[in-house]
Amino acid sequence: MNSQAVSETPRFRALDGLRGVAAILVVLLHVEWRNHITGTRFIENGYLAVDLFFIISGLVIATNYAKRIIDIPTSLRFIGLRFFRLYPLHIVMLGVFIGLECCKLAAENTVGITPEHQPFSGGMSYRSLIANIFLVHGLGWLRQSGWNNPSWSISCEFFAYLAFAIATLLGLIQNRLFLFCGVVFTVVAYVGIALIRGTLNVTLDLGVVRCFAGFFWGTVLAGCPNFLRLRSSQHAARVDVFITAAVLFSMATLSGPMVAIVIPLFVLLIASLEAERGPIAHLLSSKPMQCLGRISYSIYMVHECVVVCVLMVLKRVGRMSFDSNIGRIVAAINPWLGDLLTLALLTAVVLFASLTYRLIEEPGRMLGRRLLRSGIPSHHAEALAAQERAGRQVPSEFCQGQL
Repeated sequence: MNSQAVSETPRFRALDGLRGVAAILVVLLHVEWRNHITGTRFIENGYLAVDLFFIISGLVIATNYAKRIIDIPTSLRFIGLRFFRLYPLHIVMLGVFIGLECCKLAAENTVGITPEHQPFSGGMSYRSLIANIFLVHGLGWLRQSGWNNPSWSISCEFFAYLAFAIATLLGLIQNRLFLFCGVVFTVVAYVGIALIRGTLNVTLDLGVVRCFAGFFWGTVLAGCPNFLRLRSSQHAARVDVFITAAVLFSMATLSGPMVAIVIPLFVLLIASLEAERGPIAHLLSSKPMQCLGRISYSIYMVHECVVVCVLMVLKRVGRMSFDSNIGRIVAAINPWLGDLLTLALLTAVVLFASLTYRLIEEPGRMLGRRLLRSGIPSHHAEALAAQERAGRQVPSEFCQGQL
């Protein structure tokens, strides 16, 4: 490893911006009050943004680590870095939700306010809490979602990292037959889930299958020669607008098992954006999009807490009713007021995420780097220092691949 190798590491700026957009889409998906912004087919299909995260993660990890995990020490360091990337913010947000449950319990015992759900019961049980602490709550052990609901995906993704490290150690990631079998698996997995469940919106039971399928798509992209040719092809500059339009149209119109069509479109979108030549790629590489991308993980992890707090207030001051347009119970407030509340939610989430990124996510990531630097051979030290300096110039998620 040398400084030249560091400079040749892909930076994926457009994909980082895409992650920021996907994170905002997930926030809008979880709005549970009447408004004119959400409630469309496009927003209801916003859960597919999680699959987009999985595919991008697979691409980034495989691109940066497929040739760097060469033995057990390097694989353990890889797992350690990923752990410190995910776990600090996860455990802090879990602590916030524990605090909310304690507040509900205190309000019930001291003021006599009866909560809608009993504290520390159902999805917020102690059993679920233990599963969350050990990051296994997305592996099918639980029957009810609870605590920080979106964190099921990071539970699954962490185990995808483990599987990737093992496959790389065994030399499978560089094997074309393995990649072909992986493509077959991803197609069968997504089509099977869509046909069996009538949707891809599965979490606690088949979520881990969904995660592995998406992550492997990204791994295939990283090892696909045609994808590498697209990176240097001028065609990418022409097709990113077309593919983006196809993705938007599909998400806005498809429902039921047909939503599985969006997944291959995501793969094509990522392949075209990775070239960073078209107008969509340039837009996603702009400073505002890069800022969103930088805090996208924090946005994803903190937004549920903000939504829950807003709903606690709305349930006390108003009433809940069934909205036939989206097929679920929402707070029955004036839709125009709901629009303002939705915009306020997005603002609050971005501000909160900026804070957690600066105070928790980034310090946790850097702590992992410092702790895991011990034991590195001296001839790697200079290259790692150069990587770290280069990493601070790019979005944090992709900086992880620089190590």
